[in-house]
Parts: sequence; structure tokens; C-alpha cells
Amino acid sequence: MALAAIGPGRATGERPGHELIVFTDLHLEEDPRQAGAATAEPAELFTMIGSGDAVPDRLAALRAAGADTIVLRPVGADPLGQLRLALAALNR
Repeated sequence: MALAAIGPGRATGERPGHELIVFTDLHLEEDPRQAGAATAEPAELFTMIGSGDAVPDRLAALRAAGADTIVLRPVGADPLGQLRLALAALNR
């Protein structure tokens, strides 16, 4: 959706180098229902809530949708632990 709004400006040459930055909440837990309850958010496109196994595919999907930069915002009781889980998933 964001690219649909950005596209006309790119087409006119006003800002052809616009960078799309996506901020996404991150909470990894094997049971998606527990993860959703812990964060009080639905598992939507701009969130990474659920199993760590899904992190690489979710990041790839955001990149394929046009995201240039993706910022992971860990939420929950252990933000550093959440970030470590995400990095471990990316290194598999």
C-alpha cells in the first residue's frame, strides 16, 4: 500500500530514490496464540509474531513487497532475548 502512494512521485522523477522503511514488532514464541496474547496484537503483515522459523520468510516477503530497510522492534518481557532468537533464525 505504501508503494502505491509513493509510486506516482517516483514516476514523475521528483523523488526516484525514496527509501521505504518498515518498522515491525517482533515477538517470537512457538505457540502463535500465546505470542499474540503476549503482545495484544494480531499477526499481520507488519508484525513478526509467532515462531522463529518464520522470520526469514517474513523478512523476504517484506523485501519482495518493496521494503528497503526493515527495523525489528522487539516487544514483550525480554526484548534482547527476542532479538537473539530472530538473529539465530536468520543464521540457520
